[in-house]
Amino acid sequence: MAKFRLMAPGPAMIPEQVYRAMTEKVIHHRSNEFRTLVQEVEEGLQYIFQTRNKILIFASSGTGGMESAVANLFSPEDKVLVVQAGSFGERWTQICKNYGLSVKTIDVEWGRAVNPKLIEQRLKEDKEGKIKGVFTTHTETSTGVETDMQEIGKIVAGYNALLICDSVSGMACCNLETDAWQIDVVVSGCQKGLMTPPGLSFVSLSESAWKAHKKAKNPRFYFDYATALKFMEGFSTPYTPAISLFYGQREALRMIKEEGLPNVLARHERQARATRAAVQAMNLSLFSINHANNVTVINGPDGVNVDEMRERILHKYGIYLAGGQDSLKGKVFRIGHMGYCDAMDIISTISALDITLTEMGHIFNQTQGIKAAEDILKEE
Repeated sequence: MAKFRLMAPGPAMIPEQVYRAMTEKVIHHRSNEFRTLVQEVEEGLQYIFQTRNKILIFASSGTGGMESAVANLFSPEDKVLVVQAGSFGERWTQICKNYGLSVKTIDVEWGRAVNPKLIEQRLKEDKEGKIKGVFTTHTETSTGVETDMQEIGKIVAGYNALLICDSVSGMACCNLETDAWQIDVVVSGCQKGLMTPPGLSFVSLSESAWKAHKKAKNPRFYFDYATALKFMEGFSTPYTPAISLFYGQREALRMIKEEGLPNVLARHERQARATRAAVQAMNLSLFSINHANNVTVINGPDGVNVDEMRERILHKYGIYLAGGQDSLKGKVFRIGHMGYCDAMDIISTISALDITLTEMGHIFNQTQGIKAAEDILKEE
């Protein structure tokens, strides 16, 4: 029997305290008890988002939150700029096109982060100021890359465009200062760094975003921001919410606040650094260059079938590693280290990788990966 470890870039592992919290009785969503629950969740999210903005909460995946931003802030034919540096950047493009927006893209080589100056260049070229939104991805889990949102925020703030950021995987893993970095819209989800089972999405909006919402003509009903805000001001939701997930999210937010957000971010940085050092010591190469702290993407070694390796590790050691997405299928594997992940999860994963790669004929110095990880993790 092997303990199951979900070492994927989301959904991620869930603390037992969160599971227990979700067994609380289901209460009515118009009761004072539920309003108190919603208020505590929102206050916890504001702490994590580092914002004073109201946080809208929807029962949906992170993709639902992404779609809500397009539906609520733009009109058909509006011109927008999308940074495509991986699978989730491309998702922004597809959603925008489905809503009839005029989309221009900045296509970035997978494994690299966008150079903010490219965004600045495109905005400068837009002499008539027709670009109404810039869509970005905070951490691109398909490639293991983190975007410099602080620098992009400085640039976009100088133009008449909204900055919209997908931080579904980045939130509570990699630093994101919503207000200080002038990010108009931040979308996130509960199932990664926020340590709750999938099913809730969160959206933070600046005053500029709310002004754009009033002018936007794209259709929406369930995801309508004005309706959501009206109810959220009374710590409620327009429609029947995922009540059990609210209980779980409240507990997870309490855990993050108890550890302290700076400590949470430092833990992610340390575990990411340990993972990268370990795999490189095992004669493996990293796929990405601008590394995010929530996932490590590794090139498959010559002569080793990546998917077979992942299956062996899952069935023998109970550790799930993610494969590559889209064009990277069968070429890379991904180790997620986000949210409820500790040093022993990293060591166990590296150990299972060490044994399995040896069995499959990969040549490297055994145990060197474990030692490299331990040398960094013991800094804790």
